[in-house]
Formats: sequence, C-alpha cells, structure tokens
Amino acid sequence: HERDVTVLDAVAHTRAKTPTAAAEFLINRAAETITHMMNLQDRLVHTTRNILAHEENQLKGWAKDVYHSSKSMLQANRNTLLFLNEKLRNIVKYRVDKERFGIQRFEHFVSLSLPENMLKRGYTITTRNGKTIKSISALSIGDIITTQFSDGEMDSKIVDKNR
Repeated sequence: HERDVTVLDAVAHTRAKTPTAAAEFLINRAAETITHMMNLQDRLVHTTRNILAHEENQLKGWAKDVYHSSKSMLQANRNTLLFLNEKLRNIVKYRVDKERFGIQRFEHFVSLSLPENMLKRGYTITTRNGKTIKSISALSIGDIITTQFSDGEMDSKIVDKNR
C-alpha cells in the first residue's frame, strides 16, 4: 500500500507526520534562519567596522603625507625666496656701487673741466671787456685784453695778429 504524498510534502522536501511536527519543524527552521541572519548581521557589522577603520587609517596616512609634503614644499619655497632675496640684494648693491662709481667718474671729469682747474694745468682765459675771446678774429690791433692765470691775471695790448 502506498503512502499519500501531499503537495506540501513535495514542495517542502521534508515530511512531517503531524501538524505539531510540522510546526516544530517550521519553528526550528525559523530559529535557524534567525540565528543565521544574526550571524550575518554580526559579520556585516564587524566587516564594516574593519573597512571603516582601514579607510580611516588610510585617510589619516594621506593627511599626514599631505601635511609633510606641504611642509616640505613650503620650506623649499622659503629657501628659494631667501636665496632670491639675497641674490636681489647683491644685484642691487652691485648696481648701486656701479652707479656710484660712474657718478664719481663724472664728478672727476667735471672737476677737471672747471676753469680754476684748467688754469692750474697751465691753460689761460683771455677776455676783452669781460667777454671771453674764442677766436683771433674777434681781436683787433690795439685792443687791450686780460689774460687770467691760476695765480693772477695780466693785461696785454694787441700789437700784431698772425693766423
């Protein structure tokens, strides 16, 4: 004699002889499922915490790297600025010294061109009626001229002209 197989038995793959046995089976399966879900939840929480801790450590490492890198870059830029500042000071000092020397040379040449200094070197200044004579053509025979030397002056009379 064959046993009757119900649709529920065929779908469930598990046979229960009585409704109480079926209820116990379902309660046990529900308890196992809840336990399994709780274990999965615990694993998920644990794994999430590990990932977050790892990411936080990685982020802290990056922050530390950025801090040290920026500090190094700032120090390098500071050193470059100090070097350029010193170089600029040297260039400015060189230019100022060069200009000062040029001014001193100019003053020296101007000094040599002063009438007093020209007279000391043996040159004379000739005037007639207070006006400087630059050419012999401005003089006539009989004119009275004044010749200035470094240590005095003298008057002369033009008696002859030669070109």
